Order: sequence, then structure tokens, then C-alpha cells
Amino acid sequence: MPGLTRAGRVAALTALVGTLVVGAASAQTMIVGNDEKITFDENGKSVQHEPGHDTLSVVDISKLSPAYLPGLGTGTAAFSGRIYISVGVPKLPFSPTASNAYNSPGVGAGNPGALCLFDWIEFSFDSNANFNVNTTQVNGIGLVLSLDGTPGGSAQGTYTITRSALFAAITALGSPFGDLLLANTTPSAFPAGVNHLRIQAPPTVLGNAGYDGGLLTYFDAVISQWYTTWQTTPLVCHDVSTGYYAGLSGGPGTPIVFYPGQTATGTPAFTLSGSGTGGMLSSADIFNCISPGGTAEQNVAKVIDAAFNRGVTSSLIDDGNCTGGYYPGGVPSNGYAKTVHQYSSNGLAYGFGYDDVCGSNPSFTLSPAATISIVLQSLT
Repeated sequence: MPGLTRAGRVAALTALVGTLVVGAASAQTMIVGNDEKITFDENGKSVQHEPGHDTLSVVDISKLSPAYLPGLGTGTAAFSGRIYISVGVPKLPFSPTASNAYNSPGVGAGNPGALCLFDWIEFSFDSNANFNVNTTQVNGIGLVLSLDGTPGGSAQGTYTITRSALFAAITALGSPFGDLLLANTTPSAFPAGVNHLRIQAPPTVLGNAGYDGGLLTYFDAVISQWYTTWQTTPLVCHDVSTGYYAGLSGGPGTPIVFYPGQTATGTPAFTLSGSGTGGMLSSADIFNCISPGGTAEQNVAKVIDAAFNRGVTSSLIDDGNCTGGYYPGGVPSNGYAKTVHQYSSNGLAYGFGYDDVCGSNPSFTLSPAATISIVLQSLT
């Protein structure tokens, strides 16, 4: 954040949490944003990371402003980051890189940090004093963190079943979704009853070295069926910000060529290509929620990704007309995301990267923000 001392930047980070309740004496809390990080001990006191740096400070989040944070803007110029909470003996690794940046702990098997028990909340704060915050399950579920805020927040991140029951429900799905759990192989390092460190979301598992399981081909048959349909019946996609685009494929094993408007005629606007055979979208593309090219292409890709994940693909995909009916029986869909939504107390979750299409994500915006409350729910 240009123009701020390290103390100022860390103060800004610290300021973004008004109330933090972790519910466990051994919990480690860390806030990271842009190029800074700060850790709190179990008593809520900030922990200095390196000797010789400026004193850390805490400010009232209602007083954050562009004057306090030079360079603060909206969109990509907003201040954004994560609030990490970790439980147990292992502490989260943050590896410094060039230019005051760092590598965050990994959640996939074999990555630094994967053997820690942790999760996080995501936030952003912009120059209009909008504080947007959400729980997320995009990468997986380690801890169950509930979230609320004032004024105008709403409780997010709670489930109708326990953590253990949620993990069991994922296991009961069978392969390939039943294989997402990462076992706790060092039980003495964590509270009693923690048999698994997390559910790894499909994109996390797909990124694990050497993975060759069923997620790689899970959507292949239904993708090919729709590419056959879209040879003669245009795929019409609508995003409220960039409008309508209509596309035709050359059949399975080809990309989709999109044209402006609701008919696939005239001058092509862009070609949507995936990592599958001949440029077709692959199962991994759907789980990973690819977003290639410019804004219009990204918006077309996101509504397609969301439709396949939810099992509601058709020849008209419209995020301005959200009819629901997601995850119908007998149609391939993202079983992990379906289960997370099924047991969410309010039906909202970030079960995949574009779960915000049609507002299924657990987010709220406070303007101005007064307090943020994060509660670590039971580990069993």
C-alpha cells in the first residue's frame, strides 16, 4: 500500500477485525493483506514477527478512509486479504518472497502448511468505505468459521450438522468426491477427536502432485453431449454486466466461437478454449473455474462453469434470471459443492470459484463497518 509505513499497513490489517472470538485457547490467528501479516496470540495480543520493526497498532475500523490508506480505490485498487485461524501445535508457514510478498500456506496434500489445521475468512475494503467479507469453501474446509458483522451483516458459515457429520457426508458420496478428505496422521498435535485436517475441494485435489483420479474425467461425458448440441443450437450466455453472447462449437474436440448478441452470426467476438481435446473445456476446467481472456470472455466462462458445477447446463445460461433448481438428481454436478450448500444453515456457500453467480455465496458488505465477528465452531 503506497505511502504507508509498515506500522500503518499493519494497523490497517489489524483494524479490519473489530471482534475476534476463536473459542479455543490454542488458536493462532493471522491477518494478511497485500504485503503484510500480523499474528495474534490466544489472548488477542498482537505478536511481533521480526525484531526492530515499528510498533504494531490497532485503529477503529469505522475511521478507515482514503486519507489513512493512500492509493486506496475500488475494484482492483481495494485493499484485500485474508484472516487465518489455526488450531493445534503446528503453526502456519508464510514464506517470504521478493518485494515484501509471501507464499501462503497450502491446503493440498504435500504442500507447506497442509499438515496444519486451519481456515480463513476473505475480505476487501475500498475507498467508498465498503467492507466486503465472506467465508469460503473454494479450496476446502478445515475449520468451521461463522461470520457476522455490524451494521447490517448476516450470519454466514454455520451448518445444520457438526464438522464431523459434514466430513462423513462427503465421504458417503463415494469416489471421486469421497476421496477428498485429508487424514490427521499426528493426532497428538491437535485437539482430541480431530480425525481429519480438512476436506480438500476438487480444485485442491486436482492440483496435488500425481493425482490421476476420477475428478479428471468426471464431467467429460456431459461436456461432450453439450458440445454436440451446440453445433446446431447456439449456446446463449448472459451476464448482467457484459450482455449476451451466442456461441457455436464444431462438436466435441473443438473450442466454442462466440458472437455478440443472441444469435451466432456476424463477426466473432472471441473463442472460448479449454484444456481438453482440441480446445474443448475439460472436467478440470469446470472444477477450477477457468476465466480466460478479456472481461466478456471471462463472464461467459464463469456462467458456463457455474452451470456445469450445479448440473443445470442448457443452451441459455442467464445470470440475470436465476431460477434455482441446482444440483438435480441424475445429472453430473459438483458433489462437494452440493453437500456444502445442502447443510449450510442459510443455503449459501462458496463451494466453487464462481458460486457468486446468482448470489449463492456467503458474503455481505458493511458500509461503514463497525465490528466483524468470527467464531470458531466445534472441531468435532
